[in-house]
Amino acid sequence: MKKIRICQRQLEAFGVELKRRREDKGLSQEDVSGLTGISVSHISNIERGKTNSGLDNVFRLANSLGIEIKFSPVNQ
Repeated sequence: MKKIRICQRQLEAFGVELKRRREDKGLSQEDVSGLTGISVSHISNIERGKTNSGLDNVFRLANSLGIEIKFSPVNQ
């Protein structure tokens, strides 16, 4: 199965929102790792916009913290 990646700007915005929501809920990266099965180091990298994660991980993280994912058209 081919992994779909998101662009850097979107990833950075997602990482900022992920960290904000996690902290608002009083959760550590370890807590989120336990909820999602995603490693703490990968969560840290996503929050800092340092890695381009697949949509499967983005959806798992978003679902665990109640973040709505919206898709917008891409200019071709």
